[in-house]
Amino acid sequence: MQLLILHGDDILSSYKRLKNIVLLAKKKKMSIIKIGESPQNLKETLTFRNLFGEKSLFIIDHINAVNTSFIRWLKKTYKKLDIDLIIYHQGILDQNFIQNFSIPKKIEQYKLPKLIWLFLESIYPGNSSFSLKILHQVSKTLSEEYIFSLLAKHLFDLYQVKVDSHNSNFPIWKKNKLSRQLSRFDMISFSNFVSSISELDIRYKTSQIDLLENLEFTILKTLK
Repeated sequence: MQLLILHGDDILSSYKRLKNIVLLAKKKKMSIIKIGESPQNLKETLTFRNLFGEKSLFIIDHINAVNTSFIRWLKKTYKKLDIDLIIYHQGILDQNFIQNFSIPKKIEQYKLPKLIWLFLESIYPGNSSFSLKILHQVSKTLSEEYIFSLLAKHLFDLYQVKVDSHNSNFPIWKKNKLSRQLSRFDMISFSNFVSSISELDIRYKTSQIDLLENLEFTILKTLK
């Protein structure tokens, strides 16, 4: 068995890598089996395909499908399985999770530049000058569309913590960071900024505007 653990917060790059692997597997006439969030009889599925000698590529793209029982089973049987297995996660996996796979494996991690996180964390009232300075640097390495999508996701994360911090599924360190950033907003300023970003998204999708230029203007106007 060949095992690849593919993860990282640069989701665009990791997903592109996954698509390339799948394309190559199809050229080799391999069967592609995607395993969802709640797989039924996962062990049996892997074993059944292996019995018939059909070369297959299995993709597990929901980390909660990989429980302790499955990892223990894989450790015992991986030498008997003539399959390719990819564990794909849109985010950075905990090192303890990776180390649980004490079997031969390849690990590929795709990380976003640290500056993008500095930019996202700089979004709060009274900090527009610093945000714009970092945004200019980030835009040299990431596309404006990708920056905007990461900002939108970050705002959604902030909103989740704002609405119900106790039931959010974020690790403690991330929840604390988001809470600190939220504390710099009042209820009106956060709502206004989210609304402005939503309006910018609609305008960009329905007309030809310069996304980066308008994002800069929105930050300057709403976070001054």
